[in-house]
Amino acid sequence: MDDKVFDLLEKVYIELQETKKEVKDDIKNLSNRIIKIEILIENSIAVKINSLFEAQMVTNEKLAKVEQKIDKIS
Repeated sequence: MDDKVFDLLEKVYIELQETKKEVKDDIKNLSNRIIKIEILIENSIAVKINSLFEAQMVTNEKLAKVEQKIDKIS
């Protein structure tokens, strides 16, 4: 009986170790994917923020010109 219990425990331990390794590998892969996604998002957002900033600057310049024309008319 003791041998059977010991064999069963040994099998469970071996399986647990294999599962542990698989989980670690999965976590590592997910971490790499997350890093890639973060980089992609950062690059994409940076470009869009710059575009929005440039558009805001153009809008401000046009608004300033319109205000000058209104002041002249007044």
